[in-house]
Amino acid sequence: MSKRLFIAIKPGHESQNAINNFQLELKKELPYRGIRWVKPELMHLTLLFLGDVEESRIPEIKVSLKNIANEIKPYDLLFNGTGFFGRPDALRTIWIGSQDQGETQTLYHAICRNLQSLIQIENKQLSPHLTLARISDYVPKEERIMISQRMGTCKETAFGSTSVNKFELIESTLTPAGPIYKILENFFLKVK
Repeated sequence: MSKRLFIAIKPGHESQNAINNFQLELKKELPYRGIRWVKPELMHLTLLFLGDVEESRIPEIKVSLKNIANEIKPYDLLFNGTGFFGRPDALRTIWIGSQDQGETQTLYHAICRNLQSLIQIENKQLSPHLTLARISDYVPKEERIMISQRMGTCKETAFGSTSVNKFELIESTLTPAGPIYKILENFFLKVK
């Protein structure tokens, strides 16, 4: 039996509240059907999507992740700016960006390096972001352009800083009502 897993960092309460307020404002300004807004409490910065993993492999993955956590120091992660993936007339995802001093990339590369002997990893470039909303296929081109224009006006919006002192191994179960996330384990970073 397998579980659908990913490794992620969650924004702190201050950032989550700022994102929630921003999202409520956007919902009023962009009342288009077909925008699937991500609940702020489910938002996360995906470090690595593992996909379907056999349950028998999970204990080894946890040991490896614990070793990584012992090598990485806590750091501050700023959530700021917005953008979208796709062309303005065909955008697919609205996101919130993040900034740090390279620590998230360091953490990502350590995870890839340490897990590649346990599972197959598609080692690609990390684009650290929080998904704010996904745009359904049936949203017309004109509405997509309006969405992209609005997102272009918030490129400098700040959503606060999060002290990253852990990352999480999360199980994702897909349902018609949306994903259900279950934290399998928290991995606390080495104390400063």
